[in-house]
Amino acid sequence: MSMTVCLMNVGFGGNKGAEAMLVTMLQQLHQRFPGIRLAIERPAREHPGYYRERITELREAGMNLCWIDFHPAWRMASPLKAYSDEQGAQVSPDAVIDLGGLNFQDRSQRGSLRTVIRHLPFVSRGIPLFFFTQDMGPMEYWFTRFCARLLLRRARRIFTRSARTHELLARGVPLRNLPLAGPFADSTFALQSHVASAPTHTDNLPLLVISPSQVVERLNPQSYRLLLEMLLKELIPHYRVLLLAHTFAPGDTKDDADLCRELHRDFPTCLLGDENLPVEILKGRIGAARLVVSS
Repeated sequence: MSMTVCLMNVGFGGNKGAEAMLVTMLQQLHQRFPGIRLAIERPAREHPGYYRERITELREAGMNLCWIDFHPAWRMASPLKAYSDEQGAQVSPDAVIDLGGLNFQDRSQRGSLRTVIRHLPFVSRGIPLFFFTQDMGPMEYWFTRFCARLLLRRARRIFTRSARTHELLARGVPLRNLPLAGPFADSTFALQSHVASAPTHTDNLPLLVISPSQVVERLNPQSYRLLLEMLLKELIPHYRVLLLAHTFAPGDTKDDADLCRELHRDFPTCLLGDENLPVEILKGRIGAARLVVSS
């Protein structure tokens, strides 16, 4: 019988960094464990069409891929109830990999509690938990540390991405034999890209990618846009500039695509990358650039 692995806390959608982590892990597991069944979270409400398109593409590429609902309200009342995929077939995970971001941090006590609750069905069954942390902390509040200790002590392995996170966990979750590993480089360096997906242009100028951030602009409303405009004026004579959106969240303050469109209106000679494209294509475009500027 083939192994089933669930990947949680990331999905296909607007955050391209999170999607890249998911696709990288799917690629690696599919290649290293032939016949493995991979279960991911249900389609996000913000991008349901894109979510289903990506699942269809990966299935056509040979992946045994399904999606399940990790967090209905009744899970707390019946944590041992079997999971089912979108076709109603039972899914019994052999392991769970959490690819989420800030699982435990002081800015959201509710978020820390939600993280514990979402993992309880797996903990109650003794299913191995693996964490690939993007970052954690700060963890100065007792409740944040309590939630972290409650869950992380049951992890099979915690892969840290930075020395800071590794040190914070060792200090903030002082458990004997805490299964820390790393720090390791970002897993998305292993993402297999579509190298032939670079945008085309007729001149001989080298390609330069600028990926502006709506979040950074919101935090620095007086200076950020001015700095971007100064940078573009300086670079456009020497490069073919591609304005590439990183986060797609229509109507949200995190939507980078709107910022790219606004900059493109002021600098129409730039190429505009405001489409919600698969991360394999985005990595191909970034890889074709001479230089990348991000915030």
